[in-house]
Amino acid sequence: MESLSISKKADVALKMKRREVLDFGLQVQQGKFHSVEQCTRDRLAAIHEVKQGLLDLADSFPGSTADKTILRGRIFELLRRFSTGMGVQPPPADVPASY
Repeated sequence: MESLSISKKADVALKMKRREVLDFGLQVQQGKFHSVEQCTRDRLAAIHEVKQGLLDLADSFPGSTADKTILRGRIFELLRRFSTGMGVQPPPADVPASY
């Protein structure tokens, strides 16, 4: 490719890029990749399922209504912390990594 003129190099580069785009489109059609929107929808559905399972856990708790309300509130607080990125904290420095 070194011996080609600048216009020929540009033409070859453009054709190679078009080929990459076509190959990627074919891979998407074959199901090797999926759209970001679909991935987001699937992830949100999974998160909602876990959230609903946790909230249903509070309702199945064999305690009084007041106890269930307290448990439900704590579950909401945990969900709120995870949704803001505060739920997963690194362990303190004195805690071994295998903990």
